[in-house]
Amino acid sequence: MCGSYRKAWRRRTMTQHTSRLCKSYLTKKESDGVLHQVTWPPQFPNQIEMVWDELDCRVKEK
Repeated sequence: MCGSYRKAWRRRTMTQHTSRLCKSYLTKKESDGVLHQVTWPPQFPNQIEMVWDELDCRVKEK
């Protein structure tokens, strides 16, 4: 899956992500294949690990 990440978003419980307008927009973009919802626990231990994993994959490809 290296380098194949589409635009990703993480669903949160923050108020700017819970309005009906925002929810419908994100749902439509996800169903259109523009966005992909990333599923991980809300208290993910170290979010930068995703970035390092992607960087590692790209370096190994070269």
